[in-house]
Amino acid sequence: MIIVYFLIGALALLVTVVLLGFVGCTPFSAADPAPDATPPPAPATPPPGSGNPPGSGTPLPDLGDYGNWVVRTNDVVAYWRLGDPATVTVLKASDPIPAGAVKTAKDSFNGYDGYHFKLNPVATPDYAHHSPKTTGEVIPGVTPGLLQVKPQDNLPCLQLTGGYVQVPWDNHLNPPSFTLEAWVSPDPTMFDTAPGAQQFFYCLVESAGPASLGQKKTGWGLYLGPQSTVAPLGPLCWQVWMGDGSKFNQVAIADTGKTQLTLTYLVLTYDGAQGLELWLYYPETESDINDLLKSSIKKPINPFTFHVNDSTSDGKGDFIIGAGSNLFPAVGTPAQRLYPFKGKIQEVALYKSVVPGYILESHFLAGGNL
Repeated sequence: MIIVYFLIGALALLVTVVLLGFVGCTPFSAADPAPDATPPPAPATPPPGSGNPPGSGTPLPDLGDYGNWVVRTNDVVAYWRLGDPATVTVLKASDPIPAGAVKTAKDSFNGYDGYHFKLNPVATPDYAHHSPKTTGEVIPGVTPGLLQVKPQDNLPCLQLTGGYVQVPWDNHLNPPSFTLEAWVSPDPTMFDTAPGAQQFFYCLVESAGPASLGQKKTGWGLYLGPQSTVAPLGPLCWQVWMGDGSKFNQVAIADTGKTQLTLTYLVLTYDGAQGLELWLYYPETESDINDLLKSSIKKPINPFTFHVNDSTSDGKGDFIIGAGSNLFPAVGTPAQRLYPFKGKIQEVALYKSVVPGYILESHFLAGGNL
């Protein structure tokens, strides 16, 4: 059984950690090196271990304190800052990608650029798929961005109310072990406060597959949504879904008492077996050490086998930021992508290994306020 629980790392950072499967393991342990808040210099080239990127060996610009930390971290695969200007082209999701269309969502590290897409507006929720209504809007270039340290390094962010970023398929975007890192500010209106109201799922990031919107069997997704897929009521919580080769499963649910719809520094790590961790830190609200040290609810999750996306027809799909696949294939295939995220997002990084806690702490110190 995989156990979901929270441990607290270094008190200087005040990070909330959701651990799944590692009983007694604290990411910020005494054995870890002390975090270094000194910003690194601009890297000359991608560091060793960065995979097989399209732009490997191309000199990198100075990305500011936070960006330099990210691209100097071992095993970084892609880094979508999502600070693209408001003038970028946003395509209609119902249209095929036009010939010659420019990839406007830039990867600052390896060249895995993506497209901005907007969904068709949907005035009524899809209650069968538990997907919300949407205005079908994508707003790049929103200021200020989400980073808190050194405003000159804080790029604009991407605001979503019905769209997403789609990065074309590549095997390197589907590592068997990984770390996903992002700054996100969910819109509080995602939660319907009416008594007994049905809640919906919202996808932050998904290694999507298959390419169509049929049954998803592989890959992983990070969602905000209700705990139950049968009676989707109550508060929204962060949760992880993974494919086992035959279906897509809700494998881990964060403590609803810790989930907040506010500015969040978020990290999801997976070690390739059953070691799954979700780190949530709320820089605008977490300051009471006594609250942070309280034990969290422990929720058992059934063991699972993770199947990454691959080149088969059941697995090959693009990498999506801001919308998801069909979580409920039994009720039919939807007309377009579901579960559009609502809020702001920035600084999305993907690594092909589990990034150590002390390094992530340095990342936060370069981007957030204590």
